[in-house]
Amino acid sequence: MMTILARYMSRKLFAHTLLVLASLVALSLTFELMERTDNVLALSDGNAFAVVAYAVLRTPEFIAKQLPMSVLVGALITFGMLRRYDELIAMWGSGVSALDMMKALLPIALVLGAIQFGLDDFAVPQSEAFLRDRGLGEVGRKDLVAKELSATWLRSGQDVVRIPKAAAQHGELQDIIVFRRDASGSLIERLDATNATPVPEGWMLQDVTSRTVTPSKLTTHKTLLWQGHIDIDQLPLLAGSQQELSLREMAFLIDNDGFGQRPADLYRTWRQHRFASTMVPMLVICLVITLAQRFHRTGDFGYLMLTGMGYGFAFFVVDGASLAMGEAALLPPWFAAWCAEFVLSCLIAAFILKAEG
Repeated sequence: MMTILARYMSRKLFAHTLLVLASLVALSLTFELMERTDNVLALSDGNAFAVVAYAVLRTPEFIAKQLPMSVLVGALITFGMLRRYDELIAMWGSGVSALDMMKALLPIALVLGAIQFGLDDFAVPQSEAFLRDRGLGEVGRKDLVAKELSATWLRSGQDVVRIPKAAAQHGELQDIIVFRRDASGSLIERLDATNATPVPEGWMLQDVTSRTVTPSKLTTHKTLLWQGHIDIDQLPLLAGSQQELSLREMAFLIDNDGFGQRPADLYRTWRQHRFASTMVPMLVICLVITLAQRFHRTGDFGYLMLTGMGYGFAFFVVDGASLAMGEAALLPPWFAAWCAEFVLSCLIAAFILKAEG
């Protein structure tokens, strides 16, 4: 009997998840194209096919971002409908427990987790690479916000270096800014250079504007030696965000300690989070099952949906906050990546224990 029930619930869950996912992705893509179509056309000399290509290449990232929420909403709809037509009552009456339902839906949860991993580790990095190669990676970002979002920030000793992301992704040093700091971290000088070339002692900056803090002074130099260190061959990897890197690339950067440009713990946090993300579909399905059992006496679909969305929203907020703190080295990588999943697992366990008595 459990095999039949497992197939029945899995089909309903998959269908509802797919419907919600398609709706969310279509909505996200519509807003994206409304905002950025003009920019894409401008960068592609009015080629309408470029808009189609842009939409296709952006789709994997939208699917990856919306899949966890789609699984949550799909599960809420599935169990809400099962409860509405008293199918859940019949299952519980025949002796099927919440744990039995979790075991029955484990295969579909694992499949959804594998899809999430495949999107995060292969589809999204590949699509982002194609967008960069076609010059569409920063489409639609304007003015100061665009300028800051399109920059890569690196550190060499006490100095901090800002490199335009487009140049960094091609392994070049152009239009760079060097913020020179003393041993206490206080800014002592800002150097703006149009270009930089490697020399044995560091980097030779060209067309430099120097602004010192104490005394406040502005000077220009045709060339100026900056005794910093930047691994230019690895700039394309170092310029990448979490979404743009595969696990293999993260492992490479960790093994080389971020080439001295970014802390290795940043990549450790991202790597741990990549694995933790695969557990989210299973956890949100288990959460909905326990909530459906907990509120089975009310039979209120709206109450189940509202409560499930509330817990789900809280989980995603905690997950995003802990990841941000891990990126800022405020939390250990493993804790930052798995904190939200651990809290949700404990909550599910507590609901089960209370329901089972």
